Amino acid sequence: FFLMIRRPPRSTQSRSSAASDVYKRQDLSDSCNQKDLQIYSSIRKWETEKAEKMNPQELDTYVGKLNQKLKNLQEQRDLIPFSLNLSNQLWRCTADIEQIQWRLAYLKNIGPKPTSS
Repeated sequence: FFLMIRRPPRSTQSRSSAASDVYKRQDLSDSCNQKDLQIYSSIRKWETEKAEKMNPQELDTYVGKLNQKLKNLQEQRDLIPFSLNLSNQLWRCTADIEQIQWRLAYLKNIGPKPTSS
């Protein structure tokens, strides 16, 4: 005896259903983007508060370490051969590079401002 369980089709050929599928995916995408924004906002707030408490030398050291990490990741990414097997590793490395670039962009605005004479 063989029991076959039928699943409903993933989508129908109806245009309205196809449009509905697109809107569902868009809502999920918007939700993911909103979650990413919340995470990045939290990271930025935490790191900004941390950096504002540093003296100029500590901040320079911190930014220098981020720049070194950025350089290392860029070199590592350049060594990853392009293949489907390694595409996830390449994507992750590229995402890490973008995150550090984003962090460095807002950290450069922290610290003592030059005074005008």
